[in-house]
Amino acid sequence: MKISCIVAADENNGIGKNNQLLCHLPADLKYFKTLTTHHAILMGRKTFESIGKPLPNRTNIIISRSDLNIEGTYCFKSIDEGISFAKSQNETELFIIGGDSIYKQSMDVLNTVYNVLFYINASYPSCSARDSIKVRVVDSVTLLLQKDTSICLTDSVQIKTFGNGLQFIWSPAGTLNNAYIKNPFATPTAPSTIYTVIANIGSCSKEKSIIINTVPYPN
Repeated sequence: MKISCIVAADENNGIGKNNQLLCHLPADLKYFKTLTTHHAILMGRKTFESIGKPLPNRTNIIISRSDLNIEGTYCFKSIDEGISFAKSQNETELFIIGGDSIYKQSMDVLNTVYNVLFYINASYPSCSARDSIKVRVVDSVTLLLQKDTSICLTDSVQIKTFGNGLQFIWSPAGTLNNAYIKNPFATPTAPSTIYTVIANIGSCSKEKSIIINTVPYPN
């Protein structure tokens, strides 16, 4: 079972005030619903109280030091107990949804973090600008290549790559127009050439190969 965290935070890493979200963002709530539906969600008592009811089509797990019995939910006194219960229900993914204390206690068991928001501020005398970037953390690199193919000698063909890699290194580089892009053009000179690509996201990587055969032009 994968254990994930989903959180919306401001530039100061604030996630709420007075037991409520900092702001109401329909697109963000829709994203939350899409990710968590048909999965287990784990939260503290105060987070549940701020929601006001069990979320539908999800296994609602509440963590509290108090003895709770809330219809439509499963209540435990520790995060470990909640995680064990989710595993016993054959859940494929458990989402930690808050609050602050639950997030902090869960950091060592997380596989994935969704919805991280970074801000950048730039300023110059009398001028300023502000922008943001959302970073999605993934737990693996995905990589697929087109099927092996054949072309006529001296022709070129673009190698199609599919996946979430951010950086690419191809070899052999000598017959490629650019060995560091996702979909390079190859002009092989041998009867059969194996092109290998390594796709990277930070320190994570995946490797795949494709064979391109060449045949002489017909007389």
